[in-house]
Amino acid sequence: MTSPEWSEIALAACLERLQVSMVTAAQLVHVVDAWAEGPDTLCIVYRPPGETRSVVGLRRRWHDAVQPGEWRLGNLMAWGYDVGPDVDPVAFGHNVADFDLGEPLGMIRRALRYDARGVGWWGSLGDELPTRPAG
Repeated sequence: MTSPEWSEIALAACLERLQVSMVTAAQLVHVVDAWAEGPDTLCIVYRPPGETRSVVGLRRRWHDAVQPGEWRLGNLMAWGYDVGPDVDPVAFGHNVADFDLGEPLGMIRRALRYDARGVGWWGSLGDELPTRPAG
């Protein structure tokens, strides 16, 4: 399970990986905003690689890495770096950077859900879309 700082470690690992990754187009991602959402979730608002106008948001939860490894639209955590049975936050963050953010949106565009600010969200979404915590 996650510890209180798990999401902060995963988010930091993701943001650091975006700066140095040569695996995908991660270095071309422009992060607009990012935050940890509780102990097991991270949210990143970004411009995808090669796009200057689109602003999308991704929410990823610890649970994404422990679900059965079947691929479905909007779930890119079905492959990538081994995160281990306890879901290492650094490996999780690297997966998000390289294989979620660092890839073109492609068909995921069909799954985007737009918030009031026009940000198209994908990933681990509930009924309500993520919002930046105040403060």
